[in-house]
Amino acid sequence: MHHNAETLPIWFLAEPVALLQPKEVDELLAAIQVACGTPPVLIVFDTLSRMAGGADENSQKDMSGLVTTVDRLRRETGAAVLFVHHQPYDEHRMRGSSVLPGAMDAIYSLTKDGAALVLTTTKQKDAEPAAPRALKLTNVDASLVIEPDRARPLVLAERILAYIRDNPGCGFNAIRKATGCNRTTLNKTLSRLVTESQVRNEGNGKRGRRHAYVAAAPDPSAIRIVRSRPNLRRAE
Repeated sequence: MHHNAETLPIWFLAEPVALLQPKEVDELLAAIQVACGTPPVLIVFDTLSRMAGGADENSQKDMSGLVTTVDRLRRETGAAVLFVHHQPYDEHRMRGSSVLPGAMDAIYSLTKDGAALVLTTTKQKDAEPAAPRALKLTNVDASLVIEPDRARPLVLAERILAYIRDNPGCGFNAIRKATGCNRTTLNKTLSRLVTESQVRNEGNGKRGRRHAYVAAAPDPSAIRIVRSRPNLRRAE
């Protein structure tokens, strides 16, 4: 309603699909064919944990089975498959087995900086990573809609990277002063940038140089995407 898109061909399934159960996947594919008519473009599973049907996220065997199901869905529908997935609290990595990030063509991280939302590419296979995108929440009736925040041309991670590029070897306090970021948020963002191989901390372990940040070439990487089941209902 907010985007005046009531006629868009979008369907919702308000129940989880056990993606490791072949019968449920068969039912899902049949429901998609009936509901969509034409081949779908994108299938979204929210969340990966709910669709795992009690499987162990940390099990390489279980998650390999999930990836096999996703490949089947992509092959039989031609659609991209997207999982919503959570990361451990205060950690900048995907939850569960390393099979998951390894199988993905693209991975995007949604983080919060105060009231601001930032979408960044943490893995992108066979293409240049997309630039960070600033987003915001807009109140619509009794809900919230995510929209681009065009008032923030530079998100926090970009500001930090720009400062480090201009001041190689700079320390934590210098970055905090230049960006106006609080200590906790800056620490989390720097840790993420280091994990994503966008920044190196060359001061670690060196006497008298606790922090010395330099920009590093991003480490290109990737993720895939996934879909839904019977009793699909049209978006109202």
